[in-house]
Amino acid sequence: MIEEKRRFKAMLEGFPDIAAYWDLDAMKTTLKSSEGLPLSSGELILVDFFLSIWFGRTVNFDFIRAAERLSNDNKILIMDWFMHPYYPR
Repeated sequence: MIEEKRRFKAMLEGFPDIAAYWDLDAMKTTLKSSEGLPLSSGELILVDFFLSIWFGRTVNFDFIRAAERLSNDNKILIMDWFMHPYYPR
């Protein structure tokens, strides 16, 4: 479990505006969804992706919408997780 937490923390730290919604030291978040957050559409998709990993279930994450709207770097991030999934909790 420690390795999964480290991997999640490292992935999330690449997105400081999103990481602000997590307490990475305590590995906690108060978020339940991305709704209403003051972030770009791409960041909202990533929040849903990170929440889905965090909770181990889909949290508004739409794979098709992600494929259409995210940058190639962010698509690679998702595909890397898809090929080697892990859950930090």
